[in-house]
Amino acid sequence: MRSQRSVIDPAGRGVVTSSAAAASNVAELSDSRTSLWSAHASDRIGTEVSRIRAQVTARDTPRQEEGRSSAELVSLTLPPIDRLPTDDAGPGAEVFDSGGRPAFDSFLAGMVRWNAVRVALSGRVTAALWILVIGDVVVGSWLFAVVLGPVGCDGSLCSTATLGGHPAVTFGLAAVSAVTLLAVVVPTRGLTEGGGLELVVISVAAVLAIVSIIGAVLVVAFLMLLAAIVLTVLVAVLLAVTGNDTHR
Repeated sequence: MRSQRSVIDPAGRGVVTSSAAAASNVAELSDSRTSLWSAHASDRIGTEVSRIRAQVTARDTPRQEEGRSSAELVSLTLPPIDRLPTDDAGPGAEVFDSGGRPAFDSFLAGMVRWNAVRVALSGRVTAALWILVIGDVVVGSWLFAVVLGPVGCDGSLCSTATLGGHPAVTFGLAAVSAVTLLAVVVPTRGLTEGGGLELVVISVAAVLAIVSIIGAVLVVAFLMLLAAIVLTVLVAVLLAVTGNDTHR
């Protein structure tokens, strides 16, 4: 049998054998190794997590950069603009372009005047303008005959068509608007486009045309409505008479 030696416990628990002391030392050593292994494992886990995060960041960064435009990437590298360029000549100094000319003069030279820009008119606008031209010609011809005297014009309908009994004024408006619209047919390519000045002329002529023919249009509309009512009444009477003859 193994000999056992007695030792005194420092904690005052009496006498313990050497084998018990050895077992206690082994347990303490095992606990120390366990603690060291846990700390080492934690360090390795933290290192692996950091490495994985770095790989993910390095992989996603090119994708984010690809989503940005080249202009944005270039602008990010430029310093912020905190003042206007003055060639370091002090406040109020004139700025020059690469050719040595004043920058403001170069800017004005490269601009296009608003009346030089051609604007395309829609098909509906073009059709409406041509309807106004035809209306001016028709109404103007009738008013010309009225002004000269061969055609009489009396009553409320004539007064409405001639803007309150002023056939000469109405004829003048129709003639001016028709001549103006016909004068711009060629430069506007058949009233399909125009620059700034041409659009102003077309707008004024269109307003004059509407004013000159509005009375005649109202009279014609009233006469057409009256004719429709009379025709409806005649058809109804005719159907009633025909029905009575059939029953007999």
